[in-house]
Amino acid sequence: MDRIVGCTGCGSTEHALSRRTFLGMSLGTTLSWLLHSPLRAGEDVTVAVGRKTRKKSCILLWMDGGPSHLETFDPKPGTSDGGPYKTIPSTVPGLGFVEHLPRLAQQAKHLTLVRSMTTRELEHGRARYYFHSGYKREGSTDHPGFGSLVARNRRDLDCGHLPKNVVVGYEVHGRGFLGPETAPFVVPDPSNPPPELFWPEGMSSDGVRNRVQVYQDLDREFLEFRDPQMQEEQDKVRAETLDMMASRELRAFRLEEEPAPLRDQYGRNGFGQGCLLARRLVETGVPFVEVVLGGWDGHRGLHDGYSGLLRTLDAGFSTLLEDLKGRGLLQDVLVVWAGEFGRTPEINKDNGRDHYGEAFCSVIAGAGLSGGRTYGKTCPAGANVIADPVTVPDLLATACTVLGIDPHEEYLSPDGRPIKIVDKGKVIRKLLA
Repeated sequence: MDRIVGCTGCGSTEHALSRRTFLGMSLGTTLSWLLHSPLRAGEDVTVAVGRKTRKKSCILLWMDGGPSHLETFDPKPGTSDGGPYKTIPSTVPGLGFVEHLPRLAQQAKHLTLVRSMTTRELEHGRARYYFHSGYKREGSTDHPGFGSLVARNRRDLDCGHLPKNVVVGYEVHGRGFLGPETAPFVVPDPSNPPPELFWPEGMSSDGVRNRVQVYQDLDREFLEFRDPQMQEEQDKVRAETLDMMASRELRAFRLEEEPAPLRDQYGRNGFGQGCLLARRLVETGVPFVEVVLGGWDGHRGLHDGYSGLLRTLDAGFSTLLEDLKGRGLLQDVLVVWAGEFGRTPEINKDNGRDHYGEAFCSVIAGAGLSGGRTYGKTCPAGANVIADPVTVPDLLATACTVLGIDPHEEYLSPDGRPIKIVDKGKVIRKLLA
């Protein structure tokens, strides 16, 4: 959360606001009517595609809740607890996928299945923190999430006035102690972008800015007696908000410009349309987009619950790969599929699987990496890693390296302590081929 201080007329002290909430409130109550009007009809704000020098960006497909490796990318057919799903062949000889991922099976040549992930963080909040920051949640330091780190370190990517860190769905991890410009910009519904993004019909940018100046003058009187840095950050976020509202690149959020058959292919749901939005954003130069698909916490009735989730995943993930490839973007975009941990190899009494960290899987694709392969191996029951274990910091350090970020670079925490981007992570050189 970014802390924005000061709210005219209420006499309150501090309000902790997310960047998106600030977008909706920063213009003041006198302008609230502006924030629910569409983009001016007929305005030419076409997204420029293919005109920039491409540099590597990242799309994280986050499976919130901890997906089972046995029901996704490390199936164990024929074992006592392997589950009822059948395994189907993929386009890579010897590489099998569960039956509910047929389209991803056809995209296997682009994928590297990391089947030897391991973690000791088995509580959802702590595990999310660990996977997004590369640090265990200990002490008072609030470590920045991976999206904020990418936003901070890939300032060379030109996305105009768009946010450099976008989350589709809901925020899983914030900016930590990094500046507000790295904070996640949350889009809850990709098919209906926040209306406060767009200029009101019939009002010029000068008109809006004049009204904002009135609000800012009033607000400044309140902030005079507060922390000057808070005032500076608030002014900066407000200026960025106005620039974004006037930005031609903002058209990237308009999914209705895409052909209906392509939108159908992605899936007419939050995750599928989120993957499409992610493609449009990285195409416009945004360095990091996270798309969240929740519902993987399968303690009971796992196989009934997973079948629909897997079909949603299959459509969105596979179409994203096809679309990136068809547009010549896959070489420049690192796609990571991950969740906080895995599920137990034993099916419990409620026909589910519980939290498990000894063995689980992640998937990487794109960014010039070789596909059609697996890295690491689990035992026949999927209970233990028996070759090439990979920790969460290892995977993050490797992803940083792919993106051109030094994972061992140090920066200072608020109390002046040097902190590496990723804690104790080793780059997996074999994955870089």
